[in-house]
Amino acid sequence: MNRAVTVSRFGGPEVIEVVETPMPEPGPGEVRVRVEAASVHPVDLETRAGHYGEIPEPGGRLVLGWDYAGRIDAVGRHVDSGLIGTTVTGWRYWFDAGEGTQADFIVVPVESVTYCPSSIPPAALTTLPLNGNTAFQALDLLGLHRGNTLVILGAAGSLGGFAMDLAVHRGIAVAGVAGDGDREFIEGRGGHFISRTSRDVAGDLRRALGGPAGALFATAPVDRSVLAGIEPGGVAVSAVGERSANSGLDWRFLNARPNTDQTVELVRMAERGEIALRVAGTIPFEDAAEAHRAAARPGTRGRYVLTSTERR
Repeated sequence: MNRAVTVSRFGGPEVIEVVETPMPEPGPGEVRVRVEAASVHPVDLETRAGHYGEIPEPGGRLVLGWDYAGRIDAVGRHVDSGLIGTTVTGWRYWFDAGEGTQADFIVVPVESVTYCPSSIPPAALTTLPLNGNTAFQALDLLGLHRGNTLVILGAAGSLGGFAMDLAVHRGIAVAGVAGDGDREFIEGRGGHFISRTSRDVAGDLRRALGGPAGALFATAPVDRSVLAGIEPGGVAVSAVGERSANSGLDWRFLNARPNTDQTVELVRMAERGEIALRVAGTIPFEDAAEAHRAAARPGTRGRYVLTSTERR
């Protein structure tokens, strides 16, 4: 049996249905993955609400989900059968694939999977591919090097947290703007904590970094108090599609795509404890609607993860 987390109409969490779907079979160069865990991301909530995509007609469904962790269950032609049982993770660019990863079994190209150590639990692994690749590519887009300075808006979120860990690892001085309860996390990862409720965010940024920051990575909507702490002409990237007009910054467009080489590096860093994998909670596939409700609560840190309880 293969179950999938789907929607056949748009709306609140109540529209989610976990239904039986045909068992996928791997073709040449493909592997079938028995999914053990799949993250619930904000983009899943937005897709369910109807912000993206259209329901296939007639009687069609959209399968939700971007990333996954599990074990290879079967292989297609031209793929080494010795890979069966290997722990893997990865992600699909849902807008192109048209089919998500929140199912008991999925089929993916063998070159798209990252082989993982069994020491990292599947629930933690699945929090890494989408947000990790996005953070990795955002930093590359910013073009920063050791000794540069960076402000991360939303630094305690899942995406901001990965970006902070990667930047600190590269020798970049990071000021993380977040809620007051996030000081311990940000400072514990090597960043300078800046309260988003401060009356002088720009001043706090300048004092923490010894002057205006050279770059901004925004994982939340930007306000003027943050922009005032960035050097005029500095580089900025937004993960929420925002480009603040008349800011005097060089805004660059981010559209992250799966990159297996980057995921391999990210997994190695996670194994060494250089980046933090945070699971807000695990919820069985059959309770996917509850996972959406939980993920929508303000202040969530880490990702809620759907886990497969199906016995085979």
